[in-house]
Amino acid sequence: LGGNRSGKSTGAMAEVIWTALGSHTFREVEVPNKGWICGTDFPYGIGSVLVPKLKSLIPRDAVESIHRNQQGVETVFRLKNGSSIEFKSYDQESEKFESADIDRVYFDEPPSREIYIACMRGLVDRNGTSWFAMTPISEPWIYTDIYLKSFTDKTIECFKMTIYDNPHLSKEGLKAFESTVKGTEYERARLYGEFLALQGRVFKLFDRKTH
Repeated sequence: LGGNRSGKSTGAMAEVIWTALGSHTFREVEVPNKGWICGTDFPYGIGSVLVPKLKSLIPRDAVESIHRNQQGVETVFRLKNGSSIEFKSYDQESEKFESADIDRVYFDEPPSREIYIACMRGLVDRNGTSWFAMTPISEPWIYTDIYLKSFTDKTIECFKMTIYDNPHLSKEGLKAFESTVKGTEYERARLYGEFLALQGRVFKLFDRKTH
């Protein structure tokens, strides 16, 4: 959990690369392995943010080939050790996440519960791992189904970071962003990575697209 610009996606992408290469710093990982990176949409969230971040961190000599989708976005990275990294988009139907056996999945920003469950099914055969990097301003089911369980379930770990933990942000830019969210209902989420106070916790099935 992290505020905007806190560096959470960079840390999560490092986890992707360590796992795909089998060079994890604190746990054993078998290679080759297959994993997904799930983002908000192909044009921006994946094509403009996540793909450039992956390419900036992964060793160039580790990549064997890159496949593009019909939109021209680089979506599948095949590595020389046999591992693969595939990008999936939240604007795809949940059926697109079914019928696949994977070793790992990284959710960048909150997915819908339907997509999450579909991905978890794909991890069953290989006892795979999943992780999130998110500013918790949507999908409140994550608060009850995952976050609260992290206090008693040893298989779930939660890390928090704030926008102030990123030493690379300019003071001027930080102050400008603060001024836009201070006093709003999003202040604690966008600056400190905290869940919105009550939104979505009472009427859990409420969906603005339906109601």
